[in-house]
Amino acid sequence: MTKTGTLLTAGALLLLAEAWLRRSNPYRLWSSAFDEASVTEPHPTRGWTQRRHLDFVFHHRYLPTPNRVHFNNLGMHSARNYSASKPPDTLRVQLFGCTTAAGWELPSDGTIAAQLEARLRQTLGRPVEVMNASARNYCTAQLYHWYVEELAAYEPDLVIYHFNTNHPRRNITFHESGKSVRFHQPVYTLDPDGSLRLLRTTLPTHPNDMIFLNDRREIERIPGHTDRSFHRWLRDHLHTYCVLDDFLQGPVRLRRFRDRVEIKDIEKREFLPTSVHSLDAMPYQWRSTAAILAKWVEEVHRAGASFLIAPHLAFYHAGAGRLYSSSDHPWGFNYEDIPERRYLPLIAETLGAFYCDTYRWAYEQRIDTTPFSIHPRYAYVTAHGAAAHAAALAEALDGLRAGSTKLAVGP
Repeated sequence: MTKTGTLLTAGALLLLAEAWLRRSNPYRLWSSAFDEASVTEPHPTRGWTQRRHLDFVFHHRYLPTPNRVHFNNLGMHSARNYSASKPPDTLRVQLFGCTTAAGWELPSDGTIAAQLEARLRQTLGRPVEVMNASARNYCTAQLYHWYVEELAAYEPDLVIYHFNTNHPRRNITFHESGKSVRFHQPVYTLDPDGSLRLLRTTLPTHPNDMIFLNDRREIERIPGHTDRSFHRWLRDHLHTYCVLDDFLQGPVRLRRFRDRVEIKDIEKREFLPTSVHSLDAMPYQWRSTAAILAKWVEEVHRAGASFLIAPHLAFYHAGAGRLYSSSDHPWGFNYEDIPERRYLPLIAETLGAFYCDTYRWAYEQRIDTTPFSIHPRYAYVTAHGAAAHAAALAEALDGLRAGSTKLAVGP
C-alpha cells in the first residue's frame, strides 16, 4: 500500500471511530457538559436553590445513559410532594446532603433517601417518609439555611446530615473555580469570640475565578481565565481525543487544569498528624464547619428532633476497594487518617448529636467499595452505592433503637 493509501485508510478508520464514539455517548465532549445552573435560581442566603416542579434530563460524560430528574414542590429530586402537615403516625426523616445524596444519576426511587425509606418501612412496620433534602454542590452552611428557612416547618422527627468530604472546603468558598458564576454564596467567618458572621464579597466574573477565605480569615481571589489551547479545542470537538486523554490520564490521577486554580488539596495541606481533642484545635475549615453544625443541631434539638451525622464513603478514601489498607488517590487518606473519621465523632459528641461511622461499617465487613461510584473521577453513587449507604444508615438507626453503639455514638 502506498503512503497516500495508508494515510487515507488511517483517516477513514479515525472517522469511523469518531462516528461510533459519538453515537455511543454523545455527551463525552467537555463542551457538551450539562449546565447545572440551568435548573437553579438565585437565593439570598444559599446563593442558589434548585427550582421547584421541574422535569429535565440529566447527562454526564461518565454516565452510561441520561437520567430523567423530577424536582418536587420543595426542589428535591423526588417523585413525591410534601405538605407541612405530617400524616398521622408517620416517622418523618429529612436526609440532607449534596451532589452524592441528591442522586441526579439515579431514578427517584433509587436515591439514598428513597432506599432508606423502603428499609425503614420494612423494619419499623409503620409509615415512614425520608425527604431527599439534598442539592448539588451544597455545603453545610447552605443545608443549614435550607433547614431553618424552609424545612424545619415540616417537623422532622430525625435529621440526617449526609456529610461529604468536600463540605469543609466549600464552607469557606464563595465561588469554586470551574463552576458557573451563578454558583456563588455568602460564607460564614469565625470572629475572635467564636461567633459566626455571614460575609459577602464581590461576585465572580469568570467561571474559573477562585474566591475563598484563607487560614487568616482573609478573602482571597485568584482570577481565572479561559483555556484557548489546542488541547482544549480537541477535548471540545473530538470524541477520539477525549477517549485517548482519559486513557492517558488514568483512573485516579488528577488533571492539570490550565485555566483555573483549586483548593481541593486543603485537607492534605491542613492535615494534623496528631489526634485532636477539642473543636478549637481542628483546621480552620473544620472549625467553621463545627460552628455551623452547632447552630444547626441546636435548632433541631429545640424542635424536639434528633440529629445524626453520617459521612459519605468518598472515592478519595474508599476507592478501588482499598479502604482496608491505603488510598492511592492524591487527595485520599488511609483509613486511620480520614479527616471525617477524626473530626466528626468529636463534633457529634460535643454537640450532643449521633454519629454513624459508615467507613467503619465498610471496613469491618471488608466491603469492596469499587462498584459504589459511577467513575473514579466522577465519584457519585451508582444504585449499588446508594443501597449500601442506605443499609449503613438503617443499621445504625436500628442499633440506636436497640441501645447499641456499634455504628453510632450518642449524646
